[in-house]
Amino acid sequence: MLLGVAGLARSTFFYHQAKLDQPDPQADLKVAITEAFEVAHGRYGHRRIHAVLIKQGWKVAKKTVLALMRALGLHCPVRRRRRYSSFQGEVGTIAENVLVTRPGVSGGSRSWEDLSYGTSEQVPRRVA
Repeated sequence: MLLGVAGLARSTFFYHQAKLDQPDPQADLKVAITEAFEVAHGRYGHRRIHAVLIKQGWKVAKKTVLALMRALGLHCPVRRRRRYSSFQGEVGTIAENVLVTRPGVSGGSRSWEDLSYGTSEQVPRRVA
């Protein structure tokens, strides 16, 4: 009755129920992966963990290691690379604006004064 409501075949139900009673065939491999991950202080990803397991004598595929690490929730922090920027913020001081525009003059001729003679009151005179 419940199988009909769930939409499962009777054989599928009993197949999965029998699998629950069997021990995990990859339990030893999961322990080895977890130990290698902890020895590396969580800095090794699936590729390096796979290399460590191969050195220890395990015959396992990279994708198996990756799948088991995901199932165990083991992942190493990824360092994101930043683009180089030489900008250091405001360095030095900003020069004072000595080229002050004349009041009353508009348009593109605002600052056509000759600064060497200092005709404006705001610009200090330069003696040549």
